[in-house]
Amino acid sequence: MGQKDEKISGYIGSNKYFHENEETQKTVISFTVNAGGRWERVRAFGETAKMLNNAIEKDGIKKVTLLGCFKEINYAGRDGAPKSAHELFVNTVVLHKPMEINGLIAKVQHEKTKNDKDMTKLFIIKDHDIGGQVEKLKYNAVVFSEVLKKLPDNVKLEVGHPVAIKGEASITTFRNSEDKIERGTQITAWNVARTPALLKEQIAALQESANKEPVKEASKVLTKAASKSKNEQGMSL
Repeated sequence: MGQKDEKISGYIGSNKYFHENEETQKTVISFTVNAGGRWERVRAFGETAKMLNNAIEKDGIKKVTLLGCFKEINYAGRDGAPKSAHELFVNTVVLHKPMEINGLIAKVQHEKTKNDKDMTKLFIIKDHDIGGQVEKLKYNAVVFSEVLKKLPDNVKLEVGHPVAIKGEASITTFRNSEDKIERGTQITAWNVARTPALLKEQIAALQESANKEPVKEASKVLTKAASKSKNEQGMSL
């Protein structure tokens, strides 16, 4: 039996090392991940290493979930003394980043979470024209109960209806049984609207409301302080 994969998830450290050897055609990347306050060393090779480097350097990816096997590696330290390290050798990568999608709902599933909360899974399709060739973009989305409760009145999570979503995308890259790299994207919704234009209006309104909250709180504090001061003055007379 093969060794069972282990998983770590967190933010990428600043000590990334990437090397591509043109002569041997070997590529490697290594860096650390802050997995809940615990720093873990990771290493990947070949196409996975190139993909990770591009994601970090070009797409600005900061958060990842990685699956693989932990191994002990031996190396020479700066002083030449032999050292060893516990590293995760990566085989499956999930990139996390904010993302906006829109299209028509092709499939809907209403389910419950492990905590018995409502969630809705959506399969969304959008036609994308690339140089006269129409390509169908496909997305999986999950809308949890907290967001479901705040859906605008004009949003219908039903087959054939348009939908626009902003949330955290989890882009999974893995090698299939034919050793080819495949990708799948799932987005966990933060905001849901009927069209991209309405989504932007909704997010702008939420941001404006959030910016006003500190002002309201400050106003309450000042009013309370002023009232307290008047009471104290009255008592001293």
